Amino acid sequence: MAKKELTVVEDDYKVVSAKLEEKSRKAEIAEEVFFMYSGAGSDKEHDLFEEVVQLRYENEKKDGEIRSLKQKLNDAYEFVKRFMIGEMTLFEKFM
Repeated sequence: MAKKELTVVEDDYKVVSAKLEEKSRKAEIAEEVFFMYSGAGSDKEHDLFEEVVQLRYENEKKDGEIRSLKQKLNDAYEFVKRFMIGEMTLFEKFM
């Protein structure tokens, strides 16, 4: 029972930690964008500022996902090159 509770707490911690990391990075981006566009005063400029912060954060996140997917693809490629079926590698068989 304690292990189950610990698992739930660990999962909650991971969610909170991920949200904290997201908010912290968005705050850093907001600060960078603020200094780039300091002096903005109208609501339209404020909305644009918020959109730029969100887009920059999403771009960073997507870049990380792309790097991760490239690594997984490379790992799969290396595995397929080593896996043998008879006298041929799985990669040769596929090609």
